[in-house]
Parts: sequence; C-alpha cells; structure tokens
Amino acid sequence: MGEQIKIKFENNEPYLIVPNEILPREIRPKPVRKKTVETVVEEKTTYIYGGGVIVTPDGVEIRRTGIWGHLPIPVDLKLLAIYHDNKWIPVTEQPILHPVPWTAGRWRAQIPAQIRYKYKIMPNEKVRISYSKVVERFIVPKRLRLYHLGRIYYVPYNEKYKSYAWHIPHDNICREAIDMARKYNITGYCECFFNSDNDTLEVDIVFDNEKYLSSLLGYAYRNMAVRNYTTTETTDYPFLAEFRATMLSVCPREFYQDRERHMKLIDALRITVENIVMFFTRSIRHAETEGAIEYVTTPVLEFEETEGEEENTKVSYGEIQEYPFNHAIKYVRIINEQVYKRREGEEYIYLDKEIEEHLSAHPMLEIIRGFIWIKR
Repeated sequence: MGEQIKIKFENNEPYLIVPNEILPREIRPKPVRKKTVETVVEEKTTYIYGGGVIVTPDGVEIRRTGIWGHLPIPVDLKLLAIYHDNKWIPVTEQPILHPVPWTAGRWRAQIPAQIRYKYKIMPNEKVRISYSKVVERFIVPKRLRLYHLGRIYYVPYNEKYKSYAWHIPHDNICREAIDMARKYNITGYCECFFNSDNDTLEVDIVFDNEKYLSSLLGYAYRNMAVRNYTTTETTDYPFLAEFRATMLSVCPREFYQDRERHMKLIDALRITVENIVMFFTRSIRHAETEGAIEYVTTPVLEFEETEGEEENTKVSYGEIQEYPFNHAIKYVRIINEQVYKRREGEEYIYLDKEIEEHLSAHPMLEIIRGFIWIKR
C-alpha cells in the first residue's frame, strides 16, 4: 500500500524525494552513462614552438609556432581558423596537426610551415582547433508521472538523491500549510501510492498535529458523505433520518488508504455511511424502541432516500475546532413516531463515539481511523 514520506527542505524549498523502493521495478529510475566519440572545437593561443624563422616575400619573419594543451593527447587534431583583424579567417586546408608529449601533463603540436607562411600565423595569436574526444554523457531517466489535487506533474530525476525529486511549487494549494508547518516545527508528509493502472504516483499531503496547524492557519478542508431518508407517506409528525460521515484535514485530501485498501476519500466516506445505515438500525421508522439500537439486514423500501456529498470544502477553524482531524467523524440523527410522542419532538442524535461503541462489537465490521468496513 501507500507510504508516508517526510517532506524535505533544500534552500528553504519543499521537496518530495521519492524512495525508489516504493515504485515498481520497471518504473524505478535507471541512470546510465554512455561513452561516445564527439568532435570538440576549442580556441587556443599560439606560442613560440622553437628555433627557426620563415621570411615571407614581403620581408615578414614568421617564427616556428605551435599550440599546446593538457593531457590526454587529442586525436584527429585539426587547425580550423586564425583570428586576424578582429575576425575569424578559415584555414581552408584544415591541416592535421601531430601532437606529441611535452612537459609533465602537457602535449604540444607544431603548425606546418606552409600554413604559417600562407596565413602569417605568429605567436600569441588566437586559433581555432578541433579534435575527437571520448565523452561520457549521463542518460537522464524518463520523468515520473505524479498526481496531486487535480494536477499532473512530470517529476525529474535528481542526481544528488539518485531518485525522483518533486519540488512542491508555490502555487500548490498546500504550500501555505507546508511553510507554516515548517515555521512551527510541525512535520509534513507526502502520503504516496503508486497506481499501476496509469503508472502514476498519487499523492496527498498530511501533517503531524493537524488540528494545531489548522488553528494557526485559521481554516481546514472538509469532505463529507450524507444520506437522508424521508417518509413517502403523509404523517402527523415530522420525520427525518440523517446519516453522515465527515473527515477534516489541513490540506485538501483525495484518497483513503490503509493496509488493504486504496480509494477515493469520498468513496470511503460513502461506504462508511452505507454501513452505518445497514448495521445501525433495524428500520428507519422504528429506529428507537425502548431506547434500544438494533441492526438492520434489509433496506427500507417505504422511504425516499437522498444522497449528498461535499469534497474539499474550505471551512473556518472556529466551525470545526471541537472535532478530530484525519478521522471519519460519524453522526446519526433520527426522529420518528415513537420519538415524537415520547420526547415531544426531540430527535435522537448519536455521535461518533456512541456509533463506534455499537458497531465495534459487530463480528462483520471493522473500524479503521473511524471508517467502517465489512470485513474481507
């Protein structure tokens, strides 16, 4: 299943360094270095190669001239151009020069006499040369496809970490929370799951002590699934049965995952509500009989059912400060004929703890982080 990876900071910028082991082998980066022979062009400055002078017909003395460089000795060394009168003049012959070892760690090559004579090449002049060189190049792996809150990012390979590194950008909706968390020494994580159906790493951003971080920011995000039942018959009492599961987080969240499941968060909340409806009451009409809560095994057909949901709605901290974060908060509200008569219209409300107390004993159910599942 997914992994929680601590957000790393480099030069005050947040990064997700993706551990290679959470990726399938065929997706893991495979950096290679490939050696190729390439033509290199460089500029050199000529120097006095040794004794000997050429005198041109117009009386110009041209000294023996050459070039030098550091080992290794180049292959296929050619003279390409000479810089005269503020411009490069091509040496059309492109003569091959023959470098030889010189002093420790250096080589040198003489420019042929006829070329020096024709182009009037003197010491301390710029020339352009080319040679063949074995070049080792790094072949960059294919970028990793990453999904976060409706956006696709193509994450590059990072040579320093030998892995993919996602820079969480400034326009990311979680960036304010990340920066605030760092300021107050609250650890942030990327909750990662690799979806092999589309070769994409799916990411949610979570934190330690989210409730405190939410109080610093002044807001949170809410996901919620709701199911309501109303009677299809005319009655002389008000009727309402409402079942709700809510999850709060500092950053918007899209996914739910545990040791066995990975799915959209709104789907996990919807399933939780369905299981509360199925196992919490024997019937909607008679949800309360002598104060006893019983279990249901068949749907109630004589009522109209409506469903609703809320995804990543931003709410103020003052509105949700009494509730836990990253936990499915459950709520059931029921009013029916018995309740109406016995309690003068006051509905029964069951909150998270009461609901879990009743459902946790059921052999078919398990509760994980407040989400209710039928055991597999």
